[in-house]
Amino acid sequence: MTSLLTVKLRRDLRASPSRFVLMVIAIAVSLTVFGGVLAAWGAVRRETSSAYLDTEPASATIVLDQAIDAKQMAAIAVEARRRPGVIEATGRTQFDTEVEVNGRLRDNPLQLFVSAPDDPMRMARFDARQGSWPPSPGEVFIGEGSLALLDVAVGDAVTVKPPSGERVRLRVAGTVYDPSLAPAPQEQKGHGYLSTASLVTSGGQAALDQLKLQVADPGQATPSRDRNRVVAVAGDVGKWLQREHGLAIGEIQVPEPYAHPHQGQADALLLSLLAGGAAALLLSAILVANMLNNLFTQQIPQIGIMKAIGARS
Repeated sequence: MTSLLTVKLRRDLRASPSRFVLMVIAIAVSLTVFGGVLAAWGAVRRETSSAYLDTEPASATIVLDQAIDAKQMAAIAVEARRRPGVIEATGRTQFDTEVEVNGRLRDNPLQLFVSAPDDPMRMARFDARQGSWPPSPGEVFIGEGSLALLDVAVGDAVTVKPPSGERVRLRVAGTVYDPSLAPAPQEQKGHGYLSTASLVTSGGQAALDQLKLQVADPGQATPSRDRNRVVAVAGDVGKWLQREHGLAIGEIQVPEPYAHPHQGQADALLLSLLAGGAAALLLSAILVANMLNNLFTQQIPQIGIMKAIGARS
């Protein structure tokens, strides 16, 4: 660039500084938003998938019509592990309940996940941040994100109502991190974790109504990515439960293998943000194009004057 062109460019910039500043700001902001959403999407998918797979999620869950004794469920789980295609099995249950804290009924419900005290937690597991699993009888762990929602703290006493109908008073003994669930504020529901030993009432031991399975491809020792394979094996186990144990099956749940149950919600939210970022980028490009067009239009008389006195192209 010659010295004359440099001088002209500098004077053009000086003549319309606000326009050039606005163009730079518009492009910078839109690129930052668009790039930030893309980076967040990549990070969220990577970290969510990694954290979810660390919980060793179940390939399928067989829900019984009627809950059975925890000891009977444990025996069935042992037999289920010998079924073709099944590499892991365990009994669980879960239920929603109203929760009373220090004599005050909370507006948000509590979803409780229950397992046997001797469950090895090789599948559908979670990370106990305070305390060690299993909690002692009469104790419950609360999800980290549920403490503020339910307005409880470690050491508080909570009263819940299990399916047996008899209220149980529990002490919050620790917290849990479970990446397989949606955040408690999003669902407006708290999450709690306890063993069947904490739900012993005058009616007897707590019962379990879910048989969780991990299904592998033939000759493999890792959970299958083929949903059709999982459906076939889970269906076979369901028929076996009906035939050999006389248990009625309520439903068989088979989520998409290796996919977080709430990944679709996160993708939809991030996609909407990405669409907004793309719209901002497009509008800023249109703004810059219009401004540049106006600046170039101002140059037409100057070009005519220079050509009149013999300037070259």
